[in-house]
Amino acid sequence: ALKTATAALDDPENAVRTYAVRALIKIGPPESIDRIYSMLAENGTYMLKHNAVPSCLQTLPVDRSDDIIRGLQHPNTAVREATVAACRAGPLRPTALPALLALVNDPSVALRWRVAEVLGRFRTSTDARAALLTLVSDPSGAVRNMAALKLSQMLSSDSRWLGPEGIRLY
Repeated sequence: ALKTATAALDDPENAVRTYAVRALIKIGPPESIDRIYSMLAENGTYMLKHNAVPSCLQTLPVDRSDDIIRGLQHPNTAVREATVAACRAGPLRPTALPALLALVNDPSVALRWRVAEVLGRFRTSTDARAALLTLVSDPSGAVRNMAALKLSQMLSSDSRWLGPEGIRLY
């Protein structure tokens, strides 16, 4: 089954590749995830980049967070975007936080926007909060808005940031 699913990543049909991604994430070793990243970088369609791969990656258990970290550190922007999108849901992956923080200065506005969205999940992390404070000054208005939204959600939560020091945004 593993060999067939890996071969199906080269199929011209999106649905077939989507099912292959789903199967490889469930049954494949870490090398299968690298093959998914290669397919996405070389021949990924909009549906695969923005829907299929992120929704399948988010189902990886926490003990497979190294697979997510490799995607966050991938040289291809589409792979990094799909991997950050996968971090929007599913289990919180504290070991992936350093790789997410490294993307705060990525050249892609869409990627920085997604990173701001995901950093908001790390409500008690001083590093995530500092990165969001940096993103509030981003050149892109969309990124600034997302960073401000996530900071405001941290302030309105039951997190430890509620207080005079936590309220200071500028």
